[in-house]
Order: sequence, then structure tokens, then C-alpha cells
Amino acid sequence: MDRILLPVYDFDGNVLSPQTVNFFENTMTGEIVEILAHDVDQNPWLYFESGQFKFPNDEAENAFQRFRDYYLHDSHPGPDGLLIDTQDAIKEGNFPPSFENFKQLALIDAEMFAILTARGHSPDNLQRAIELIAREVLTNDEHKERRENIKKKYGGYLEQYKVSNNNIDDRYFAHIPTYIGVNNINFCKQSHIDWYKGSWTKKSEAINIHFDRSYSLFGADKDFAKGFSDDGISNIIPMAKKFLKEKNLRPQDKYRLYFTGKEETRTRVKEEILQLPWSEDIEFIDEKEILKIRIHN
Repeated sequence: MDRILLPVYDFDGNVLSPQTVNFFENTMTGEIVEILAHDVDQNPWLYFESGQFKFPNDEAENAFQRFRDYYLHDSHPGPDGLLIDTQDAIKEGNFPPSFENFKQLALIDAEMFAILTARGHSPDNLQRAIELIAREVLTNDEHKERRENIKKKYGGYLEQYKVSNNNIDDRYFAHIPTYIGVNNINFCKQSHIDWYKGSWTKKSEAINIHFDRSYSLFGADKDFAKGFSDDGISNIIPMAKKFLKEKNLRPQDKYRLYFTGKEETRTRVKEEILQLPWSEDIEFIDEKEILKIRIHN
């Protein structure tokens, strides 16, 4: 029997490259500067460790306010900010290297995917963004193909939600994928995840929610192919550690990671992963824009 695919994607730099900004204070000049999320992911040591930057007023919530649905500031766009940034990124063609993979597996093949992001948006708002992408980028034939795949893979399951030809897209996006913003405080409370932990730690814990939902839907005795795509070094290393450990617990499953960050940081990614326990089971495959990391059982 074929393995059931469980692709998991970071949002920024993996699904889309929206121009959402972080706010940092230059410690030398006191100036508040705007830095794109992708740039922070690529250079975490610069913004968090070098001493050249700090959070405005020493408040992380101030720095990442645009990555939340609400913030007490007159200039904050509210929950529609994510939709505005998503729409703008689509119009400008800001699609990352992994977008075609996401489009095929999640939006057309209707695999049970997850969005696992350091953003603090609600699951409902992340779902809105994914549905917007699907509406904007897919052809009519691709929408039709997805609907046929939904019926084939989840038709029986979705019957409890009164699925029909008219609402099949709504039912799929609402009940099958998992949407996780690990810096959403209400998500952390409900999931018993410490909100004050680093995003990289919260991601490696929160991914279990998606896997557990998959076991519940398909059966834990099934064979799965688990993938994680991220452009941040600080995120890919802990997830590699988690996958290396988990493959000893579920050796029937396959594990893959996809690093979509800068090519010049790949050496560091490889060096750090090779220091992890069981790293002898790792295989690196360099491609033009993506470093594929296979874990052999």
C-alpha cells in the first residue's frame, strides 16, 4: 500500500513570500527599522544574537505585531492584514521555490497538509489565506481535479459534515488540513505549549498535532511519508532532531526535510545536522533552490 503523504509547510518563504515586516530597533542609532520575515529567518543570529538589533521597547510583541491578527496600535491592519499581504504577494508573483510542491500536493492532490508557521494568526485566518491562494492561482481544471481527489480520499469522512458538490471545497479546507500559528497565544493555551518558548521549539512540538490528527483519520497502523519544509536554520535543525528520534519509534514511516533558505547557509545546516544523534542515517541532496534531507530507516 502506498504511504499516506503528510506534507507540512512553513508559510513565509515556503507557501508564499509576502512582504510582511518585523520591527527592530538598531541599537547603535535607536532607529526603528522594518525587516522582512524571510530576512529574519535567514539571519537569526544577526537579529537575535549579534547585539546590533533588539525588540522595540524590549517587547517581542511589538516587533512581530504584523504577524498577529490584532495589536493595540492604530496602524495595525487587523485580521485582514494577512489577507492583504497574501493578495499582494500573489499579484507580485512572490512565490518561493517550494510553491509548486505546495500547489500540487496541497491544493490539487488534496493531501492532508499542514501550515506550521511562527506567525501568531488564528487557524481560521491562516485557512482564509490558503483558500485565497487556491482561488487565485488554480485553473478551473485544477480545481476540478482537487474536488475529485477530495471525494476519493475523504468522501466517507466528510459525510458527517454534510458535504456536497456545492460545499466540498469549504469542507475540505475546514476539516482536513491543520493550521498552526505557534505564536498565537490562544493556540498555545489550548495545546498546552509554553508560549514563551522559541518558535523553533514550539514548531517541533506542535507538528505532533498534525500527525495525531492523521493517525485518527487514517489509522495509526498505516504507513506515512512525513515532510517538513522551512527556510529557517533555527527551525530545520530541531525538526531534523525530532524526525531522527521519531524514525526509531515509527520505522515504517518515511521522513523528509526541505530547507528552502539561502544556498550559502546550506553548509551550516549540514554541519549542525551531522552533529545530531543518528545523523549517519541522513542523506543530503543539493538542488538549485532547495536542500533535500532524507532520513533513511
